[in-house]
Amino acid sequence: MLSTKIKTVRVVIVEDYKLTRIGLRSSLNEFDGINVIGETEDAEKGIKMVQELNPDVVLMDLGLPGMNGIEATQQIKAGNKDIKI
Repeated sequence: MLSTKIKTVRVVIVEDYKLTRIGLRSSLNEFDGINVIGETEDAEKGIKMVQELNPDVVLMDLGLPGMNGIEATQQIKAGNKDIKI
């Protein structure tokens, strides 16, 4: 018997609106192959979280307070070109 293992996609959400984060997490966790492993409300914490958790995908809000999502994406990609944002 051939066993097929589905890879779980590990996701971090960076979004400043709490209700939006909750909605995204709830929606994504409905899928068997997706696991939200972290979430945060600002870019600086998001960069640190990505470095610590090494997710497959980051859902990044562009309009974040302080550092915006574009700058955060550039910093994350500088450290890990393979990550999907």
